[in-house]
Amino acid sequence: MFFIDQSICTQCGECSSNCPFESISEQDDGSFVIDAKICTDCGECQLNCPFDAIIEKEENKERA
Repeated sequence: MFFIDQSICTQCGECSSNCPFESISEQDDGSFVIDAKICTDCGECQLNCPFDAIIEKEENKERA
């Protein structure tokens, strides 16, 4: 699962432009968000973010 760190994001839109599944949308305030229902975790947004604002959240990493 990926999310956008809004404290790092410059709202350039590279993540949205490069998402092959159109899972990243621009909000009214100019920020971008990833729709977890559409995102396939392909990582294209993270690879194309020039500011490293796309963070991967590893769910259930600490499961025993």
